[in-house]
Amino acid sequence: EPGATQAEMEAQSDAVVADLKSAQDADTSFSPGSLQAARRAAGAAVHAVDMVLLGRARNAFCVVRPPGHHAGRNGLLEGGESCGFCIFNNIAVAALHGIESHRLDRVAIVDIDVHHGNGTEEIVRHYARPEKLCFCSVHLYDNPETDNFTFFPGSGAEDDAKLNIFNIPITPLWARKKPSESKGMDPPGLEAFDTSLPRTSRKALAVETSANSGRAGFRTAVAQRLLPTLRAFNPQLVLVSMGLDVYDGDVGNKKVVRGRALTGLDLVEDDITWVTEKLQEVADICANGRLVSVLEGGYGAEKKRRGGGKRPRPHAETSADSDGPLNEKEVPGYTSSTGDPESLGADLDRSHLGLAATAHLRALIDPYGGSMH
Repeated sequence: EPGATQAEMEAQSDAVVADLKSAQDADTSFSPGSLQAARRAAGAAVHAVDMVLLGRARNAFCVVRPPGHHAGRNGLLEGGESCGFCIFNNIAVAALHGIESHRLDRVAIVDIDVHHGNGTEEIVRHYARPEKLCFCSVHLYDNPETDNFTFFPGSGAEDDAKLNIFNIPITPLWARKKPSESKGMDPPGLEAFDTSLPRTSRKALAVETSANSGRAGFRTAVAQRLLPTLRAFNPQLVLVSMGLDVYDGDVGNKKVVRGRALTGLDLVEDDITWVTEKLQEVADICANGRLVSVLEGGYGAEKKRRGGGKRPRPHAETSADSDGPLNEKEVPGYTSSTGDPESLGADLDRSHLGLAATAHLRALIDPYGGSMH
């Protein structure tokens, strides 16, 4: 400030530094090109809504970066530790554009990502006309009360039906019950959703899982909770926050325990196609086919070594009585919650992102093309 003394400027500087997040939590980089990229990402979602509502496109998929669903009304949520690589909430901007500029009465936001769309929920929760919005999030949730671990962002366990907020948490594969603990449970194999699946696919889908985890748990959550909720809301426009970190092997859905990276969700291309087709069906029934999808998470998988297998992990020292998850300092290359793609850098294989995105796009282009998914 003009006229401030040296002592006052130093005190002000110290206050600013004290208010900064720790380096461990400061995961959202901002470079000279970030603002332009973030504005274009939000603008792409707005433009897609315009094209769909004006009838110039049936649906759209915005492959943008940075993602947005962890950004709240003011960016970082109150009490939050991270924006999860998000700057502007692209999907919320698109939803409010549909309501405010195109005068829609009902817009549904569907969040398919291993991480809860906490920023989107906050924006929906504080919107002045909650009857115009419906937010549904399908995500992993690891109960911190039963495990010394919180999967980012640690929210999304409960609904708020009065505000049309519906959270559909899925138990991570690392937290599933062992067969001896789940006697009497008969979780459906994925063939229960489509008896036309080839025999080889049925065998691959019949994995050991609890009723609310893995591929079968995901499809159960979508079929039994998500789709009926959307149909009941009867949206005029369906918006999808599509996170490709749901794909098997993505570092975004890992938990590190004693130097081992455990997978939380193991979706494959068939599952991406299936959920896209189901969402497009709802859009066709309720919204004249109008659907806009915006990319959220998705980082990559660890590259395999030439001799087979993944790159060796650095040794992690733990105490003999420690059975909790390791933090990012103990296992470089991952954080304790979401994985740290930036620290892995060139060691990430991003080919599965292309496979997942292509499966999503093909289902949007031709959701009734006679697929066997």
